[in-house]
Amino acid sequence: MNDSAGAAFRRFDTDGRLEHLPGLDGLRGLAVVAVVLFHGNWTWARGGFVGVSVFFTLSGFLITSLLIAEHRRHSTVSLRRFWTRRFGRLLPAAWLTIAATVIAAARLGQYGGEDRGDALASLFQVANWRFLLSGASYGDVFAAPSPFRHFWSLAIEEQVYVVLPVLIAAVLVRRNGSLRLLGSMLAALCAASIVTVLASDSVDRIYYGTDTRAAELLFGALAAVVVSSPAVRERLVGTAAMRGVLAVLGTAGAAAIAFAAATVEAGSSFVQAGGLVAIGVASTVVVVAVASGVGPLASLCAVAPLRWLGNISYGVYLFHWPLLVFVTERRTGLGHGPRFALVVVVTLAAAALSARLFEQPLRRTVTTGRRRVWAAMGTAVTLVAALAWAAPRSQADAPFAEPVDNAAARAAYEEAKAGTSEWGVLGEQTPVISAFGDSVAFSLTYQLATWSHATHDGLFLGGDVRLGCGIGRGGWEDGVKLQRRDPVCDAWPERWSEMTASEDLDIAVVHTGQWEIVDRKLAGEDRWRTVGDPVYDAYLLDELRAAQEVLSRNGALVVWVNLAHYGTLDT
Repeated sequence: MNDSAGAAFRRFDTDGRLEHLPGLDGLRGLAVVAVVLFHGNWTWARGGFVGVSVFFTLSGFLITSLLIAEHRRHSTVSLRRFWTRRFGRLLPAAWLTIAATVIAAARLGQYGGEDRGDALASLFQVANWRFLLSGASYGDVFAAPSPFRHFWSLAIEEQVYVVLPVLIAAVLVRRNGSLRLLGSMLAALCAASIVTVLASDSVDRIYYGTDTRAAELLFGALAAVVVSSPAVRERLVGTAAMRGVLAVLGTAGAAAIAFAAATVEAGSSFVQAGGLVAIGVASTVVVVAVASGVGPLASLCAVAPLRWLGNISYGVYLFHWPLLVFVTERRTGLGHGPRFALVVVVTLAAAALSARLFEQPLRRTVTTGRRRVWAAMGTAVTLVAALAWAAPRSQADAPFAEPVDNAAARAAYEEAKAGTSEWGVLGEQTPVISAFGDSVAFSLTYQLATWSHATHDGLFLGGDVRLGCGIGRGGWEDGVKLQRRDPVCDAWPERWSEMTASEDLDIAVVHTGQWEIVDRKLAGEDRWRTVGDPVYDAYLLDELRAAQEVLSRNGALVVWVNLAHYGTLDT
């Protein structure tokens, strides 16, 4: 290290003009790598979601620095100009992604019942609350994933961008640029957010809540207040000893984040114990260290490939998740690694083109003609909302057959039976029938209902059939996509017990099979197993016996339907 180290950091805020710090672009690139690896479902990047925390802290640092610099230069803060530039840079690309995702999902038959609401919530920047209130656990992000799931973090940022600048501007303008008062306000808000985290008993509430994630952005805002002082910046990089301390702290912070990215499970107790707050602290140290330009971490973040990746990171974040959802191993015929590589290549190409042809020209446009910008944005959001609402929805993800009013069905049956000839009625032995199982059983319910209505030889009462739900519980399965077993699917013993007890069931028709023959990683194991493996065979036999026991507990006859041959799947 030498005395020229940190020169750009010294000039960071000179007379209200911010110096570009290229290392922060590289840091953004590293953060998006962590997120993409996590979404790629690599076990060695199981905690890559902490990359979002780095994004939050970096965003808080940059927007606060911009607002402080504007006040120093103009003695005021134009919130309209700030929002025009910020939303004009971020929202159009997000809207384009939402529109493209809706079209792709509809074309692929994957625009299901929940997706319309997800798309609209993403469009109006409330996706985080949508997923929280709908019970979409982030710990089960790979189970029946929504192609809009990643918009939760963008929603949090946009919500903070609405509120935080108002508070910062109020302090700076009304208190003559008092950084001490601004820092005190930000510290109080940060403390309130941390208390909310520690008081919560829900991991998903902590993960999705704007108030619970605000601390990570506020840490960055506090750092911006501190380093906005030229004296502080000089003290941090003015001597070899302080540069050494800053380098060590930055490296330690990065190591802590990397360790969490490799080991922490989404939905684990780490989050509930304040782990994301700790990651926010580490991210703050890393941001300041990289911004200073000193130390090995700053040197790493300054390399050209990472800076390039950081410059297109917004597009990478927007595009990679829908591609991972749509470009499945089944559709491509590729294994997990090659399929992930394909998605990465397509994502990088799309993000680079978007940055060059769409995002960068748009950024130049929003600096002038602000009224036209807001009018265009209003038109765009209306069109995307109309598309999301009108797009044809697939029924492929319907959770179960239409619910049957058992009392009404029984009354209708008795009325119909009274008008039939004796040969068409089985008298007191007329069976009550229900169906249980997966998507094929779902189709079977229509035929059973038609038969029951036409012949009156049996009373069909629906049952419990759920698309994509086999009988084997727990662990991971590699079927249509690699995913953790859905806890809703795994709750069949409770549902079936209740149904067989309340319906006086005579015959339980069960169809399952295709979800039992896929590769599976059993709960508590790290290896994949399939049919023919003695351990897997014993597990599967136990699960089938459990289903038999539940359905026959009250005397019902259990009929197991043979699995049909589906031929070769070419999609």
